Amino acid sequence: ILNNEGVLPSFTTIWCAGVTPVDLVPKLKLELDESGRIKVDSHLRAISNNQIFVLGDAASAVDPRTQKPYSTLAQVALQQGKHTGNNLVTVIKGKETTPFKYLDYGSLVSVGDHFAAVKVLGYTFSGFPAWFFWRTLYLLKLPEFNNQIRIVIEWTLDLFFERSITQVHAGRTLEDVSLSVPD
Repeated sequence: ILNNEGVLPSFTTIWCAGVTPVDLVPKLKLELDESGRIKVDSHLRAISNNQIFVLGDAASAVDPRTQKPYSTLAQVALQQGKHTGNNLVTVIKGKETTPFKYLDYGSLVSVGDHFAAVKVLGYTFSGFPAWFFWRTLYLLKLPEFNNQIRIVIEWTLDLFFERSITQVHAGRTLEDVSLSVPD
């Protein structure tokens, strides 16, 4: 049942929502926002202790354009990591740190069955071309060449052959796992 009282009938529903910081975060006794993330300044230093840099899912870093915390996405955390590394070198050299500036490269989602949706650098597209773009970008992000070759082979086989999926029910009968499907 949706907020607008609409109903989406389904046999299986999967809901993914929210990312919470690890259990260690509240134990650090640093100032937290309402979602339990550590409040940081524009340089990614904890508001309540500027000797501590915080990034990724643990950081509540506010986007100056929207005045809302950045999303807990990998691309945000990766950019924060690189920036924090540079700022640590700056601190060691006794110089002033620089504020974090996030560059949104876009969003990609693979929906499955050769379909994806992509929004990159202001361009939006979907379908097979978006799926191919998503896969290509994913492949280029893999750290080792041998992994890239292995994935290309697996993906090529997937284009021509159906996946072989097996389910083992150890100690259970077919009647134990059968359910009647609602109308």
